[in-house]
Amino acid sequence: MEVYNISSYQKLVSLVSQFGEVHLVGKSFGTCKLTLDNMDIDFTLPRKENKIDKGHKGFEVEIDPFLSFKEAASRRDFTINAIGYDPIKKEFLDPFNGKKDIKNKLLKAIDPKKFIEDPLRVYRSVGFASRFDFSLDEQLFILCQTMINRGDLGELPKERVYEELKKMFLKSKKPSLGLTLLYNLQEKTFFSELLELEKEDFLTYIQSFDRFKQNNLILYFALLSLHVNIERFTNEKQLLQQVKNLLKNYKTLIELTKNNKYDSYELKLLATKVELDSLFDFTQALYPAYKKKLQKLYKEAKDLNILHSKIPPQITGKKLIELGFSPSESFHTVLENLYLLQLKNKLPKTDKALKEKIQ
Repeated sequence: MEVYNISSYQKLVSLVSQFGEVHLVGKSFGTCKLTLDNMDIDFTLPRKENKIDKGHKGFEVEIDPFLSFKEAASRRDFTINAIGYDPIKKEFLDPFNGKKDIKNKLLKAIDPKKFIEDPLRVYRSVGFASRFDFSLDEQLFILCQTMINRGDLGELPKERVYEELKKMFLKSKKPSLGLTLLYNLQEKTFFSELLELEKEDFLTYIQSFDRFKQNNLILYFALLSLHVNIERFTNEKQLLQQVKNLLKNYKTLIELTKNNKYDSYELKLLATKVELDSLFDFTQALYPAYKKKLQKLYKEAKDLNILHSKIPPQITGKKLIELGFSPSESFHTVLENLYLLQLKNKLPKTDKALKEKIQ
């Protein structure tokens, strides 16, 4: 909510405070946040921004409550993001013909000079084009290429690029559209490896991103990591580990589809290394020709109840102590071996037989 024609930030906070709890986040940008009925609503004053240094923080902000809507909206990136609504006059405010561009599914920069001040706008262009199946107009395409060729994207923190990628992957029906645009723009700062692929190989590869049945960020980054070093975008240990698990095990799943005489033990064992539900989705996206065989394996995994977790061990350290064994360093190895026997359905049935097996 952009509020016009009031005297100061303090006045804005005073007015908004009448409706609920207010947090003074973004004070330097003339912004405060109202929590109302489990919603967070940003209220802000009109402002101008001028680039004075490198990086996303290198902007000088000038708050001016008496700007016109057109002046205030001119700092925004695209015409489609510069549409307002006046609740008093009950009319749309569209000084840059954004509604027309939405109708024509076209992405246009409002001000080329302002646009190039923030390199992240290259990824925002890619993300919006991917999410809404829009095209970049010629001027915007050239602006993005210019920023890429000048090396402007190198000043971006990885976290900002990561957030834009997340939105592109999770909010696009066809993430391949965004990846194709990155390829056509020759984005070499974060995606240099994609440019090394032959066009035909690249097009085959990106089709995989459109095949997922579940909107899972791990899957998208696992696919991306087949050709791109994803540590350029994030240090999230859990995500990186899950990606590593998928890449390490998907070929095992393919091998199981080729073996008509495989034992369910191999599928159970695989569930101890990786979440099978994600692994099936990832593998099927990469190898659509194996869809029927993978679905057969998927059904078995579902029947075994191991799609999301491994089979719980029947024998624990407590049981070993009950059998008369003293805790030692060998407990871990013993329990591991007993668990493998359990997966093979060869675990001794009685305590006596179990004790003899351990001894």
